[in-house]
Amino acid sequence: MLLVLYELEANGAAPMAENTLHGIRYVLIAVIGLAFVSYVHNSEWLEVVNSALCFALIALLELEVRVAG
Repeated sequence: MLLVLYELEANGAAPMAENTLHGIRYVLIAVIGLAFVSYVHNSEWLEVVNSALCFALIALLELEVRVAG
């Protein structure tokens, strides 16, 4: 869902207001953050690495949306 939101915003085809998109995106990023903390707490290291890679992808997408927009 997060990738779809980035794609919609990058192409200017968002069916809702920009503030709504940002709010949804921040909630989804918070969910990934909570999962990350849970994985660290439970020592599930493969999932920790997976979540860290998700954060790296989010950072790249945020950079692309902000620079292109």
